[in-house]
Amino acid sequence: MPHSHNPKTLHVATPGSLGPVTPEEASLLEKLDLTRLPRHVAVIMDGNGRWAQKRHLPRIAGHRSGTQSARTTIETCARLKIEALTLYAFSVENWRRPKTEIDFLMALLREYLRKEMPLIQKNNIRMRFLGRMDELPAGVQNDVRDATERTAENKGMVLCVALNYGGRAEIVDAMNAILSERNGHGTSNKITEDIRHGNALAGLQPCAVARGLAGIPEARAPLRRYPRGRTFRREAGARGW
Repeated sequence: MPHSHNPKTLHVATPGSLGPVTPEEASLLEKLDLTRLPRHVAVIMDGNGRWAQKRHLPRIAGHRSGTQSARTTIETCARLKIEALTLYAFSVENWRRPKTEIDFLMALLREYLRKEMPLIQKNNIRMRFLGRMDELPAGVQNDVRDATERTAENKGMVLCVALNYGGRAEIVDAMNAILSERNGHGTSNKITEDIRHGNALAGLQPCAVARGLAGIPEARAPLRRYPRGRTFRREAGARGW
């Protein structure tokens, strides 16, 4: 959704408000209409392992390089006054990866939250997390709660990090929560991702059941970004299913 849809309440970036820029950034800004930027950008952080393998590096080197891309993306979106940025960092399908790789990803996430908190605070960013948090390691859950609480009063861009997340899982969890509330318990009549009733979810919009996204404009088809490669549209298991 472009900024120009509601100019009275949106803060649009201007070239002067972006601070010092490199010659490359200045060249890009000349071609960019800052009044037509999307309000919510979503990025699937994928391809890190393949990026590393092509360079004969271990997969973990690709994941670590990917954090640098994430840092650049976060800071750039904040400077451009984007209202919300969603990073799909770890999907429900990623549990199929080797345990050593999963352990590294969780450790990398915790390290990233600690090291990047000064940048997050400097850019007045408010953090939110999407996904099945209760299935993550206890240490990760603690760091997620800490980051959420420490940035709760910030008024700048909302940074949503999707962890243990899937578009289908989100709808399933939301529908089961509704059933639980109506039935008074959550043990019967549960919905699963394998549901085959054609009309069961007819007319249901993901944005209406998404947890933690109240007040955030809906993102269009997310971008899939490689650590140092090309970027293209890809939905995968992201919101919008």
